[in-house]
Amino acid sequence: MDDFIFRLEILGVIAFAVTGALDAIDSKMDLLGVIILGVTTSVGGGIIRDLVLGINPPKSFVNPIYIYIATISSLLTFAWTYYKRNIKKESIKFLFNQWLTTFDAIGLAVFTVLGMNVAYSLSYDYRGIVYVFVGVITGVGGGILRDVLSQKMPYILERNIYASASIVGALVHYFLIKHQIFTQPVSMIISMLIIFTVRMVAAKFELNLPKVR
Repeated sequence: MDDFIFRLEILGVIAFAVTGALDAIDSKMDLLGVIILGVTTSVGGGIIRDLVLGINPPKSFVNPIYIYIATISSLLTFAWTYYKRNIKKESIKFLFNQWLTTFDAIGLAVFTVLGMNVAYSLSYDYRGIVYVFVGVITGVGGGILRDVLSQKMPYILERNIYASASIVGALVHYFLIKHQIFTQPVSMIISMLIIFTVRMVAAKFELNLPKVR
């Protein structure tokens, strides 16, 4: 189980580091800005989660491997984008958006479920809202910090179905764990697939929640 969790953590860190780096590159930041945004996006949600749960110091500072991996992922993303800079602008923009959406959906799915898992590792006696909140804030927290640092309206507040996908997956995970329908790893995988699918479908068809125009 520990190896399974660790591999998911690494997957989530890489996915969110790539999205942070891509966003920084799109905002015309330099190499340092790319690294900072990549690292912040990948570990920011986990740090917020740990502070909410009273885990001090946060896990990312106790085991800096996550920061190292996020840094390397950001550097590789910068190098790849720099190498591809001469490709036809329309082609690279399409590829850029595809990568950003896909990796963001992966990170959202992984960290939402892992955030809940951390709460469960502390206690199974919390109210359901605690597990769901912790999962969602872990999933979207890094993205919020990314958007704030790049001086953009937080993505979750204005575009497509994003936080809603996290909430749906978190509720499913809570239900499956509470009623012990599957083992915890299976419940995690099911919930992650739901989040990823909802997010990708919403992005493809540009689905949004209602808002006043």
